[in-house]
Amino acid sequence: MVTTNQNMRYQQNFTAIGLAIVMPMVTVWPKAQHRTNEICAVIQEVMPSSGSPDLNTGSKG
Repeated sequence: MVTTNQNMRYQQNFTAIGLAIVMPMVTVWPKAQHRTNEICAVIQEVMPSSGSPDLNTGSKG
């Protein structure tokens, strides 16, 4: 999940359900949109390696 909600970590326990959160250090989505390549790279890092979709092609890796 990608969110700009800086309070999300205090509102939900996503670890319990195995969900990784990517939280750009900006508070509004329009500013985060300019860094989508960096955000995608971080998402690739937090995803399990086997059978993860390639974010650039949408295919399984």
